[in-house]
Amino acid sequence: MVLALVLAVLAVATHFPVSFRAEHVFLRLLGRFFRACAYLVSTLQWDPANPPTRWQRLRRVLHLGDLARVPGQLAIWGSALPAAALGQSTTEEMQALVETLQALAYRMQDLIDTRATRQSQMLARELGSQVHAWRVGLQNIFRNLSQHPEAADFADFRSRLDVMLGRLEERIKNAVVGADQASVENENSIRLLGAFRGVSEGLVNFARQSGGIDWARLREARF
Repeated sequence: MVLALVLAVLAVATHFPVSFRAEHVFLRLLGRFFRACAYLVSTLQWDPANPPTRWQRLRRVLHLGDLARVPGQLAIWGSALPAAALGQSTTEEMQALVETLQALAYRMQDLIDTRATRQSQMLARELGSQVHAWRVGLQNIFRNLSQHPEAADFADFRSRLDVMLGRLEERIKNAVVGADQASVENENSIRLLGAFRGVSEGLVNFARQSGGIDWARLREARF
């Protein structure tokens, strides 16, 4: 029985190899973090009148757990990266990268919490298409980063955010004219847009710090 168990473990390891090298674990955790962000952004479209399924709620809980825990795990594994894996990067730069992810996790949590509050139907109608485009854009960025974190483009993220904010600010000014600007729903909707902006700024900060990381060396196979 012991021999059969050993052979079974070897068979699984052959078909599904798992490395415990610090650089490999770091990259796996990074992908896991961005996949969690991508799924959680997708849940922002859930309609309160149409509750999610039990499986969807379970997935959300699991990804919220990743959002809370993975940055701390990345800090530990990032500090354990050998010089050969860092290449031209430094341990301080890697830790600074992890700090941007921790800040991004906080902003993601704020976005999720704010989305759960009552929103202005008037602003939802006026800004719905642009907020939808913003959400889909964030999903696509997170999905891409989960596989290619080195693809983070600071200049592109910055310009896209500035364009989106310019459009929204103009629409908001027009939408709230003559409306009860002090209503709780309006305030919550403005907070939601601010939370979207916070997540986007978090991505911009990650992209800025990512530019100093030697990703090619980090992915390089070593024996």
